[in-house]
Amino acid sequence: MTTYAPNPVVTFAGGNVYADNTIADISINIGRKDVIEAVQASYARIVLFTQADTPLNVNLSDSVTIEIDNGTAGTSTIYTGIISDIDITLPQFGDAGSIAEYTLTAVGPLANLNKRVSGAVNFPQQFDGDRMFAILSEAFLTSWDDLSPSLIWSSVSNIATWDSFDGTNIATVNGLMT
Repeated sequence: MTTYAPNPVVTFAGGNVYADNTIADISINIGRKDVIEAVQASYARIVLFTQADTPLNVNLSDSVTIEIDNGTAGTSTIYTGIISDIDITLPQFGDAGSIAEYTLTAVGPLANLNKRVSGAVNFPQQFDGDRMFAILSEAFLTSWDDLSPSLIWSSVSNIATWDSFDGTNIATVNGLMT
């Protein structure tokens, strides 16, 4: 009998990678249970362990990518989202050391859709694909007019570019359209 070891890898903010025995549990909910139910945003629950005196380098709104081993074909990304909740507990503590358990909840890109107003200026008659692209672009992509007038560049990370600035999600829109 063939065995399968998915060997999950969780990456936060594009660079903080956790794998192996730091991962205690991962569960992902995507889609809906039947065709009558409204589509909900996907979410993932990730449980990680670490030494209590070595906190994980994760923050609210950090991006999350979950990948699994795909055999000889490398890895496959099975989930992307952003951290919405962080719960930290100390299940084991004592003189010899302490263990911290991080339970992270991440939500998928459609979670942001209900927080945006789209179509305020009405859309012309369009094919379905063009309409969806217009709605997703208006909901997810940031333009200069969307930025706060009080924003000053000195308050933005010195490595930020317009392509990497928070809210510019062209990859998300392109990913949803394929």
